[in-house]
Amino acid sequence: MSPRTLTAVFSLLVCTSAQAEMFKCRVGDRTLYQSSPCPAGSVATPMAAPAPEPDVWSVNEAQRRARAEQDQLKALDQKTAAQDKVERQAAAEQAQETRKRAKECDALRKDIQQAEDKAAKAARKKGTRVVEGKQLGKDKEKYASECGAL
Repeated sequence: MSPRTLTAVFSLLVCTSAQAEMFKCRVGDRTLYQSSPCPAGSVATPMAAPAPEPDVWSVNEAQRRARAEQDQLKALDQKTAAQDKVERQAAAEQAQETRKRAKECDALRKDIQQAEDKAAKAARKKGTRVVEGKQLGKDKEKYASECGAL
């Protein structure tokens, strides 16, 4: 026999002896674990076979998959954080635009009110009815289109 063959046979013998069968025996109130069958008068309890040792390739593959999954989760977290940042920026810009528009509408409403008060004062002074000028009409139309009803 060649040295390789002897090594292979020896390895098989060692591996099979390492996986010897175990017996769990109940003798009275004691539980015994032994490598030989239970003696007469004892109760044998079947034992689960030990889990086989994982081979190196399986361990390496599981670690590789775990790293890949961690990398995917990290990338997803970064993508989600970037999307959240964009959404927050958009919301802040929209809020700023809404505040700006509200200020513009308030200023326009104030201008309309002043123009109406001026027209009413002039009408009282002359003793006539209130007549709106062209600019006041344009301001009211602009307000209605941009801000809603007065």
